[in-house]
Amino acid sequence: MRIAMTKTQWNPRLEKLAERTVAGLNATYTYATANQIPQLWHKFGPMVGKIPGQISEDSFGVVWNEKPGTGFDYLACVRVEAKADLPKDFKQLRLPAEEYAVFTHTGDVSTLPQAFMDVWDNWLPESKWETTGTPSYERYTKDYDPKTQKGGIEFWIPVKAR
Repeated sequence: MRIAMTKTQWNPRLEKLAERTVAGLNATYTYATANQIPQLWHKFGPMVGKIPGQISEDSFGVVWNEKPGTGFDYLACVRVEAKADLPKDFKQLRLPAEEYAVFTHTGDVSTLPQAFMDVWDNWLPESKWETTGTPSYERYTKDYDPKTQKGGIEFWIPVKAR
């Protein structure tokens, strides 16, 4: 059953991206504690725009280091120059060159986890694509409004043809 179709555009665009570097604050979550991710954003948000080597205004939530059935790491981050002089508490990741299925989320940010799981559990198995196993992420564009928690949200899933 597609539970989030009103929140997610089910016609993703495909984009190929070159390798890029992101950096920010990282935390490990279980699926039961994932509702604490907004606390990481409250800590990271005020830093955006002041990070050494920051490349764009967009911010990202990268899901990586997944441990099936138990949890994952989540990096609240921005794109940075590869050799940026970053604060000690920052984690830096290189995202490989990939092709992505990009979904636009039109609902409130609180419905993002449900929409994200809907894409993974319903759209992906029914599509001609499979994930590459590299990190997926949320992208918050300049159109995202932190006050209303709406607008300018996309999620990017690395894919390859089956």
